[in-house]
Amino acid sequence: MRRFACYLDFPLLLCVALSVAGCAAVPSATSDAAGPDRTAVPLRVGISTNYPPLAFKEDGVIKGVEVDLSNRLSAQTDRRVILVERPFDQLIPGLLDGDVDVIMAGMTVTAEREALVSFTQSYLDVGQMPLIRAGDVGQMANPLAIYAEGLRVGFESGTTGERFVRENLTQATPVAFQGIEPALAALRGGEIDMYIHDAPTIWQVGNDPLEQDLMGLYRPLTNESLAWAVRKSDTALLQELDETLSALKASGELQAVINRWIPVSVKVQ
Repeated sequence: MRRFACYLDFPLLLCVALSVAGCAAVPSATSDAAGPDRTAVPLRVGISTNYPPLAFKEDGVIKGVEVDLSNRLSAQTDRRVILVERPFDQLIPGLLDGDVDVIMAGMTVTAEREALVSFTQSYLDVGQMPLIRAGDVGQMANPLAIYAEGLRVGFESGTTGERFVRENLTQATPVAFQGIEPALAALRGGEIDMYIHDAPTIWQVGNDPLEQDLMGLYRPLTNESLAWAVRKSDTALLQELDETLSALKASGELQAVINRWIPVSVKVQ
């Protein structure tokens, strides 16, 4: 799923990581040296709020899958969780700099990111999907239609959607957006013919009764796994998060959270 933040700037992120690695260990509320009082130290969760239904703001309140999971994480570990809002492309740099302890933001596991951070086990498998105008469903019914020459295809900058479009839809006209709402407006207004984004977004928009002029083509174009990220040095925290996810899966709580926010039948791993 989700975003492949700043993959075009990966060398810069790698330099940041190497710089951090070459310095003294970053003080952290979650480092292995924190000792037996870990539960008394707040867990700072980095989150980006432009990815409904994973994380978004409504009337100034942060909501979504990741928020519900952070609440369950707090209950499971007896640790207070503090949400630290950051633009998506600043989450990994913030983690490496010690500003947050864990990223919970619908982040896709990629090889480039794994060179910088450690990921937990996946909590949801997703992929990129197309969103089109409902009136165009006839001409887009053929799965190969999305590869047509000259198609104007929108995506959110710095995401795995952008990577898919640039690497696979080579005959299309790529159109970058900085957020979901401007892209939806452009799709409605005929400025683009299709919008590629993560499955949870397409599921939500395509099933929203207020969005009947748009519809999703529920054919995953990629296979992606979502997970939480921590610094490579935070092995104890990584184990704690993995144990929490395993417990949430076993109890059915993880599935309940997914069912609440994603209006289609999606099974967690």
